[in-house]
Amino acid sequence: MTDQLTLIDPEPPRLTERQQVALEHLGSNQPLTNDELGAFLHEARRAGGGSGHGREERCAYCAAEGGQMGRRLRELGYAAYRRGHGWVVAGTPLPPAVARGGYDPAVAPFPKGF
Repeated sequence: MTDQLTLIDPEPPRLTERQQVALEHLGSNQPLTNDELGAFLHEARRAGGGSGHGREERCAYCAAEGGQMGRRLRELGYAAYRRGHGWVVAGTPLPPAVARGGYDPAVAPFPKGF
């Protein structure tokens, strides 16, 4: 009996309404920092009749709340944190960055003969 149960694919985790709103916003505005994600969550809470502030404002709790939501979405497999960029939807490739002062063939091609 237990062998049969392991063949069934588990359902993807269900998201709360707040998590779904955050994921939709992340998908259309990625990458987002912890502050940006938290400020959006505070704006969404205010729009729903709760306390909060506008997206352009920041409070002492924006970074903490945005980080908590991002980490929870990452645990569920929906988001990833890219160092130097912020939160993105899981599986989203970011363009490779050229290191500052590094070799860029478009700017400095090899001399003739190489």
